[in-house]
Amino acid sequence: MRDVSCHRDRKQRYILSKYGQYIQGYFRYIDDLLLLWSGSTIEAMDMVQALNQIESPIKFTSNISSTAVQFLDLEIAITNQCLSYCLYSKPTDRNTILHSTSAHPVALKRSLPKAQFLRVIQNNSDVNIMEEQLKAMMERFLERGYRRNDLVRALEEAKIAKSQGRSPKVGFSSHLS
Repeated sequence: MRDVSCHRDRKQRYILSKYGQYIQGYFRYIDDLLLLWSGSTIEAMDMVQALNQIESPIKFTSNISSTAVQFLDLEIAITNQCLSYCLYSKPTDRNTILHSTSAHPVALKRSLPKAQFLRVIQNNSDVNIMEEQLKAMMERFLERGYRRNDLVRALEEAKIAKSQGRSPKVGFSSHLS
């Protein structure tokens, strides 16, 4: 583990020393990186290529776009110099929500809808997209045997929790300078 950390730190120092002037934002979650880049696409590709030439077991892949990228379970876009984000799932994803008749504890099955609705609410900057995704999430739960009344109540609880500030905050500002 220490070896991997050493390689990661060396690559981070390299990124910042050579390409720091282009990096407007740097976000890391475990082994995933998101860079908000002000340089050209060619310079971004050069950086990835240079990183991969450093002797290390760690190799980078990249998704470079001037409009939108997928990062973890988010799609992050730039529109009029502002970041927008929404929940992202791959087109090949299936409905893997825990079935209502599973042998899991009742408390878990009861808390799952609210947790997933909160996830949709807090991972959307656009209210219209959020509402579409909440409807889709509701349908996914219905397909897995959950009762509509329980889902409506869970959705209301999630909206109240968000409005009262009882849900985690997104970790970055939405305006680019």
